[in-house]
Amino acid sequence: MSEATGTGLRLAYCGPDAADGLHAELPAGADAAAVADWLRANDVVTGLGADPDLAVQLFIEAATGAARWSHTCAGDRLAALVGTPCWPGTDSTARWSLTVALPPATVDAVLAHLGDGEPRWRYAIVAATDPQSPAGRIRQRLLADAER
Repeated sequence: MSEATGTGLRLAYCGPDAADGLHAELPAGADAAAVADWLRANDVVTGLGADPDLAVQLFIEAATGAARWSHTCAGDRLAALVGTPCWPGTDSTARWSLTVALPPATVDAVLAHLGDGEPRWRYAIVAATDPQSPAGRIRQRLLADAER
């Protein structure tokens, strides 16, 4: 696993809702609360009128997945995990990408902040990190359904 260097976050979107694509960057130095706020209200999310939960879920995927520090996925896959299938950015041809270049301690603090803020994010974090848990098994079924 490569370790991020502390340069911040980069969120990108390309899809039918924004043909030229959209991107937003958060500079280094933000604390966990600022990162969580940025995920919910940045130029990509607000520019699309997208559900801010899509960016939060994408952060969880990037922070906990096998390819830690970067994650790209289709809009319908994110929508399946978040439960908002009809928002802008949830089309199967939509592509969301997040590059995380924050110190590991900051990433862990953001995950803790998200998990402390709302029980559903704590559930999403457990589902992403423990595929054998009840939450993880439900997550696997949601993703399998999204693939069909």
